[in-house]
Amino acid sequence: MDLGLGLSRATFRVYGSEREKLKRACQEMESTFLYTLLKEMSKGLGKDLFSSDFSQGIYRDLRNMELSRVLAQRSPLGLTDLVYKAMDKFL
Repeated sequence: MDLGLGLSRATFRVYGSEREKLKRACQEMESTFLYTLLKEMSKGLGKDLFSSDFSQGIYRDLRNMELSRVLAQRSPLGLTDLVYKAMDKFL
């Protein structure tokens, strides 16, 4: 079905799909940034007396990964939107 200007519904689905991929990639970028930030901040925390360094490190990494993923979905820093707007011009 032609929607005018030579565009079809299939064209809009492809662009919509590309924009969704871009949005997810931007969220991943913000998540990675937040993970790095949290990881560096965690280095300053004291050691727990009841756990080994290895298990404590794994726990902190898992916690930081999940926290960064959740925070990126909410985009508190606005990096997702900022990068999305800058990159959307190229789609």
